[in-house]
Amino acid sequence: MFQDKCTRTIHSSPPIDEGTVMDSPPISVADLSPLVRGIKPLWRLQSFGLRPGSARLITIRYSHYNERARWALDLSPMPYTEDAHPPGFAQFAIQDVTGGRKSASPALVLPDGEVLDDSALILRRLHELFPEELSWLYPAGYAEEILELEDELSLGLGAPIRQFAYAIALDGESYSLTRPYLTKESALIEKVLFYFGGRRISRAIVEIYNCRSACIPHAEEALRGVFETLSQRLGDGRRYLCADSFTAADLTLAALSWPLVFPPLWEESGIFLSYTEIPDRWRKTVDEFRSTPAGQHALRMYREHRFPAGDSSARVAPHNPARR
Repeated sequence: MFQDKCTRTIHSSPPIDEGTVMDSPPISVADLSPLVRGIKPLWRLQSFGLRPGSARLITIRYSHYNERARWALDLSPMPYTEDAHPPGFAQFAIQDVTGGRKSASPALVLPDGEVLDDSALILRRLHELFPEELSWLYPAGYAEEILELEDELSLGLGAPIRQFAYAIALDGESYSLTRPYLTKESALIEKVLFYFGGRRISRAIVEIYNCRSACIPHAEEALRGVFETLSQRLGDGRRYLCADSFTAADLTLAALSWPLVFPPLWEESGIFLSYTEIPDRWRKTVDEFRSTPAGQHALRMYREHRFPAGDSSARVAPHNPARR
């Protein structure tokens, strides 16, 4: 199936000067700036803005994996507060709640203390907690197909998109454009530390995730294969990837694809650079993927399903009132 095709592309050996895609490796404190090493005791002092009885979603604000979890939460009855951190900093909060088991975002701490440390787990647990309200995530008769497609997209789409986006945003001249957005909704102490150590942290992340600029053509090749297969799937006229309604598969495709299609909703949110502000190299790729049936599908999912029916808020809402 499509997983075999995209996995071969992603994990095939690139030229010697290129990086390879890695799927959410843990970031070691030793790999990062000494400035970051001092954050662990400091971040505990900040106010997370948690509301009584609400869940806590620990994120890197602009991350496509985090958007996947945020989208599901926004459509669920679960009240939550988003605890956003710059890249390289979220790991300390996540290691704390997972007992050091995980360091990659997102992580969701439920009101009863249960911790979910993966965006896929978050969707599936929310479905279990709210079987009626979120029945559309995994409708009867399609759950197995949706779960399989979700897993394929997490690896085949999520990983190379991260490689592509970080290669442009962190490894090169574009860093000066993207740096202000890397600390959006973060605590003041983290903003200060990132101001002084952000360049070094970014370089460490580039190496850890193999997101050097030379990786871009290899990541794009992998993404073209995935989008071609998804476009073929949609080519029979179906309006959704599985079943005849919006499901977790469509949510996953759209959320993970935002750096490739730049939905207008993201531009209006101010979370990241707008389509007109991104570097020409990035914009050219966005134009290419927007024009595909899979890209058009992702954009339509944002238009029609990002918020509950009747909610006209044209924004990705920050859920931490203490950091607005």
